[in-house]
This record gives sequence, structure tokens and C-alpha cells, in this order.
Amino acid sequence: AGYKQVGCIKRHVKILKSKRQLIKRGVPSVISSVVALVIDLWLLLRAGETWHRAGENIQYETLDQLDKRFDALWQECNLEYSIVPDRTCKYMEWKFLDDPDDENIIYGAFSEDRERMLACIVYRRVASSVEIRELLLTKDEAIRSHIIWHFLRYARTLPVDSVVVNMLSNKKLSAEL
Repeated sequence: AGYKQVGCIKRHVKILKSKRQLIKRGVPSVISSVVALVIDLWLLLRAGETWHRAGENIQYETLDQLDKRFDALWQECNLEYSIVPDRTCKYMEWKFLDDPDDENIIYGAFSEDRERMLACIVYRRVASSVEIRELLLTKDEAIRSHIIWHFLRYARTLPVDSVVVNMLSNKKLSAEL
């Protein structure tokens, strides 16, 4: 009584390296090493992040703390996420940076002058995956894709096999991942 469904949580997994998946499916290690080279090349060639520029006027960095720029980004985006409680930089630091049991990393995208935060992606490494725990993107459709693609290129530099995100159904964002 009083509840209604607002969406469906979907789990998206983007495979970056296939060898571990092949071995899990029973392919012998020697064979999977060779087959994975071909599959990984195919995955890389068909990935959106391979062919799209990251956005020349966007600055990216990992952060040790959040500041008023995050709060401004949240104010810009919070109408889109009406079922999510308020996020402040203090709350996010408490939830993700002060947690002694998890090593979360905050990845930020900023305007060229660094005055405006355009995206905040909180992730952690779980086994051989990058798990996106929080994803907040500017409403500016023209640069959202560039930020996602840049993060995926960044994830390919980490010693992981996949990127995982659980989120409310979002067709446009799902296509970019």
C-alpha cells in the first residue's frame, strides 16, 4: 500500500578481457590464451570508447575528497533522481571514503578551468572487476558520452577484466556502457 514501482534495477557487465571468462566456461588455459587475444581485439574494436574522443576541454582525475563542485553537480542533477536521497560531499565522503572495509576511488571529470564538476564516478575493485558504486553525470547530453568513454578507457588501464554497474533501467546510458 502506497508503493509503486519506479523502475527496474539492471546489472550491466562490460567485458574488457575475456580469458578469465573462457576458463570459467571450461576452455583449457592454453587454448583460452590464444582465443582471448582474438576476442579481446574484437571487443576493443567494437567498443564505443575506442572510436570516440574523450572531450578535449574536460579534465579527469581521481580525488581524495569532494568539495562544493560536487554539491553543485548534485543540485544540477537531483531532479532527475527523485527517489534518491540528497547527496552532499560530506555524505559521499562518509559513505565511500571513510569506509574502513572498502577502498573506493572517486573519479571526477571537470570543466577545462576546473571550476565545474561534470561527473563523479565512485568505483572499487572487486576481484577482477571495476564495480561502479555511484555514477553522477552532468545533464549536458553533448559531453555525457565522452565522460563514460573516457572512464572506460581508464578502466582498460587497470588490472581488471570487466566493468560492472547496477542501476535503474536507462536505455541511453546502457547503450554507452
